[in-house]
Amino acid sequence: MLPPPDAEAELDRLLNDPATPMEAERVWSLLAELAAREHWGAALTVPAPRYPA
Repeated sequence: MLPPPDAEAELDRLLNDPATPMEAERVWSLLAELAAREHWGAALTVPAPRYPA
């Protein structure tokens, strides 16, 4: 599963919104997924991390 198309927006919110608590694990996960998508393109399947809803 690829990261959602709005992964960039979520990462931006996590890093830049002062009202949003820092979730370091989620930030690193998004960065890794985005880097993989950029490197390998849409053909790559990356398992989605399991986070509580």
